Amino acid sequence: MGFSGSIALSSDGHTLASGYTHQMIDIWDIRDTSFGQPLCTLSGHTGPVRTVAFSPDGRILASGSRDTTIKVWDLSNGRLVQTIGQGSIVSIVILGQNNSLLISGCDDGTVKTWIRN
Repeated sequence: MGFSGSIALSSDGHTLASGYTHQMIDIWDIRDTSFGQPLCTLSGHTGPVRTVAFSPDGRILASGSRDTTIKVWDLSNGRLVQTIGQGSIVSIVILGQNNSLLISGCDDGTVKTWIRN
């Protein structure tokens, strides 16, 4: 396991996402205090994961990476549902109400707002 580059806690306080320098994201049930095995591992980035964020309802996870992309994941099945190219290293992502608003900030100083379908 690589160094954890970022972590996020779901709004219900039960699920933790941990993004790593080795390009993976682990999803954990923190009620399992042994932290034996993640619920699932998400892969798809080609650079270290810098930021992760849950949607308010906890069903969607967004991740940003040094590979200059944002990935949007459906946590009910662990599938990648969207990739958004940013053109710069992604340093923060935020998912808003109804899982439709996505805000990103990049190392080049840009802030972008996306409306997801």
